[in-house]
Amino acid sequence: MILIGDYAPGKKIVRINHEIRNLIGNLEGPILPDHHKFSMIPKAGPNLFSNKLPEENGQFVFTLANNHIMDYGLQGLESTLVLLW
Repeated sequence: MILIGDYAPGKKIVRINHEIRNLIGNLEGPILPDHHKFSMIPKAGPNLFSNKLPEENGQFVFTLANNHIMDYGLQGLESTLVLLW
């Protein structure tokens, strides 16, 4: 298992080395569709999100308990949970 830290690439595509199969990281913001209509919550700092999980066959474990997972409200969190299940 390799610890990758925070995962928040926005709209960038992330490819993981094909030899790495087991990763654990912090999903720093919700995973949202490319053309989402979710509203950002008002706050002083940035609102983070990603469009996709890493493109690789393997096992990924992501923690969701952080300060950005609700940056797009309950809809953003629900969208992420649907994708992860």
